[in-house]
Amino acid sequence: MTSLSVVSDRPVSEGSPDRRRHQRTPVALHGKLRTAGLRPTHCTIVDLSPGGACVETRSIPDIGQEVIIDIACIGRITGEVVRSDPFDFGIRFTICSSAKLRLANQITLQFNRERLHAGDRRVSDRSAQGEGADPISFSDGSTELALIKDVSLTGVAFISDYRPRIGLEARIGVLTGRVIRHLEDGYAVAFDPPSTPV
Repeated sequence: MTSLSVVSDRPVSEGSPDRRRHQRTPVALHGKLRTAGLRPTHCTIVDLSPGGACVETRSIPDIGQEVIIDIACIGRITGEVVRSDPFDFGIRFTICSSAKLRLANQITLQFNRERLHAGDRRVSDRSAQGEGADPISFSDGSTELALIKDVSLTGVAFISDYRPRIGLEARIGVLTGRVIRHLEDGYAVAFDPPSTPV
């Protein structure tokens, strides 16, 4: 696999400082690359921002070519090729500001989902009811398995009979946060701010 440090969101001349306006987030998302006159080809998005992406594929388009990428969990995005290497290329998205904002939210959500499941979640003696549940550890030493009800940009809600104390610190995978409220069927945890900006 090639380096993840790639293309700025607009072309830059040799020797000029990196003018990238959006921080790239390393990802590993499957996609389909569509270019005019050619059949769709499989590709892998290795980093992503609201302004552009680095894409690995066997068929590298030419610089300046308009492309469409269907990204798993994200959707269809149009853009222009701004850098081309033997195994990957850089794309600058040609989308409006509101679409970039939606994309930023989707990237953050995807980032949080990946972090939620980054740790080893295999737990012995799982009951049928707990199959697929996530282990949660609290700062008071208690632990439990709970099903994720919903995950958002800022937190996660769990289905559980347990009611941890409001304000209690919690860890889910590599994510940390605090219990902020009790729900009818569980509780909600607000994430601590991510250390890696989107």
